[in-house]
Amino acid sequence: MTENKVPTTSMETLDMTQYNVHDLTGGQILELQSKMTPQAFSKILEPAIPVRMMLVGFTEDQRGKDIRDEDVVRPSNHRHTEQGKDETHTWKEKSQSRCPTYGSCNMCYTCGPVGMLCKKCRQPDQGGSYEQIYKILFYQQCVLDSITIAKMVGAGQHIAKADRTYQW
Repeated sequence: MTENKVPTTSMETLDMTQYNVHDLTGGQILELQSKMTPQAFSKILEPAIPVRMMLVGFTEDQRGKDIRDEDVVRPSNHRHTEQGKDETHTWKEKSQSRCPTYGSCNMCYTCGPVGMLCKKCRQPDQGGSYEQIYKILFYQQCVLDSITIAKMVGAGQHIAKADRTYQW
């Protein structure tokens, strides 16, 4: 196909293999997304965005186990680091995603694997039914250490797994 046009036929039955998703513009992708169900849209993106292991040094013997302390990506002073400085550039040596391993829940400040749903806020027996995501915390130009914040407020921590993958 020489020209990438957003298809106008039934989006549920359309064979997207004829389209190169990498060649679509942002606007074309948004238009395509608006015409499809979330499930159908994610199916066309799956081949375009590969699934990768988070840990650079992952080995098969770590599968299903908690992440080792030496593989955790966090500010070296356990408080904060300035975004874009030398320390943040070294994070790629441990993590393919080049970001801290842990983030914080906006509701309860529990610390957990960045991008995952907060386990504490999802437990109905503890009054939670929220879909909160562990997010990296920033203050101005600084990346804050979510592990330290969770300890300070007594919120607890959910340990990341070594075999965690990402797809972005």
